[in-house]
Amino acid sequence: MPYEHSIIIAENDDFVYTNLNTNSLKNTPKSQISGDFKNSYFSINISNGNWKVISVVPRRIMYVTILKWYVISLLLAIIVIVILYTVTKKIVGTILLPMNKIISVINRNRNGEKTYFVYEYNDEYGQMATNFNEMIDEFERTRKNQVELVTLIKNAQIKELQAQITPHFLFNCLDIINWAAIKSNNMAISKMVISLSHILTVNIGKINSVVKISQELEYFEDYVSILHRRFGDTIHITFNCDDDAYECLIIPLLLQTMVENSWVHGLRHDAGLNIDVSIVRLDDGLIINVFDDGKGMNDEKLRKLRSKLDDTQPSKHYSGIINLNRRIKLLYGEKFGIEVSSEENQYTSIEVILPAKDSFDDK
Repeated sequence: MPYEHSIIIAENDDFVYTNLNTNSLKNTPKSQISGDFKNSYFSINISNGNWKVISVVPRRIMYVTILKWYVISLLLAIIVIVILYTVTKKIVGTILLPMNKIISVINRNRNGEKTYFVYEYNDEYGQMATNFNEMIDEFERTRKNQVELVTLIKNAQIKELQAQITPHFLFNCLDIINWAAIKSNNMAISKMVISLSHILTVNIGKINSVVKISQELEYFEDYVSILHRRFGDTIHITFNCDDDAYECLIIPLLLQTMVENSWVHGLRHDAGLNIDVSIVRLDDGLIINVFDDGKGMNDEKLRKLRSKLDDTQPSKHYSGIINLNRRIKLLYGEKFGIEVSSEENQYTSIEVILPAKDSFDDK
């Protein structure tokens, strides 16, 4: 028996069509067919109201259908709640939890505990973690440089206090030597003493000062004059400087230290030495190069020297340019300093890279 039954009644109350047992309805007036406790009847008039179509639906089927849709709705609601919970948990896990972790890492570093932000995904937080960790490393390097610079300054101040009497005594001795040379009519020695006095005058007591290149060249000429008195024509020095570089500031004795390294380590016993000094100013940098055609270095010596330039510990060998390189990095930053290239029995090139500063407060 189907779940739904239909009855079509004509104007004269005769059954036109029904799939029900008409015996059960033959004593029932057609106008009184409206429903019972087992069935629900739904009617509609057709053919201008002359015919009536009645649909008979068992109440049990209606209740089952309602219950089915209720269960479906309940299941859909549960599924939606589960999806919302999962999505919310994912959002909290990808946004709020990393943010809380960042705050925790920042607080740890603020309290002096060096902590990295560990994040394994390559998204916005991953990029933030990479930048944050690089910032921590850069901060640590800067802090170590500041501590080292403060230590060097304190040591220099202590040495300066210990040697306060030295300049006066030294200049008096040089003055005595100078007058003794003049009385002996030895003007060569007198000129050497005067040149040495000029060099000492600008450097004694000015450990952390800077000077203009134009000033440094005056002291450099005095140093070259002393070299010529000792070596004669064995050492030949040429110099070239960009016109817009003369006002730039550099560390005192920088040129002397570089040239001294050239002749100490490059001069052969059986040949002369040519040293070319050049200063080039770029848009935001200053390049000072000292090139010589002396002994040069083999690959192993060059590797050791480059390693010592990167080391913070003092060295007995090449101490002049190593100390100069360390001082440059402490004053200007790690990206500045000395680069060395060389080929055995061919050449050695020492290049100093500095910021182009016309005043010490330039950024």
